Amino acid sequence: MPEPRQVRDKWVIGEGLESPGRWYVLHTAAPRFIVEIVDEDEWVIGSGISWSLPEGQVACNAEFFDAPPAGAALDNLMLGLATVLEDYDERVERRTARDKRCLDDDEAQ
Repeated sequence: MPEPRQVRDKWVIGEGLESPGRWYVLHTAAPRFIVEIVDEDEWVIGSGISWSLPEGQVACNAEFFDAPPAGAALDNLMLGLATVLEDYDERVERRTARDKRCLDDDEAQ
């Protein structure tokens, strides 16, 4: 019997079910980690290792499941995180616009 193929996304973004409004990013490739994403005005100084991100967001409360990288490797990982979040925001905007067009089309019929 062939072994099951392990396919998974490298980045997963989601909202906490027990705490609506709290957003997290999970990095499934080494170094694996989870980090909370908050707006700068909601960020509490001292909430673990934190990084400023574009669009007024902060990545905080990072928990690494593997040894965390250091120096430039960590900087590059956080740049990747920022890129993923920007792409996610663009996808949500496109999906919202598409859904609105569909609703407008339905109402026009």
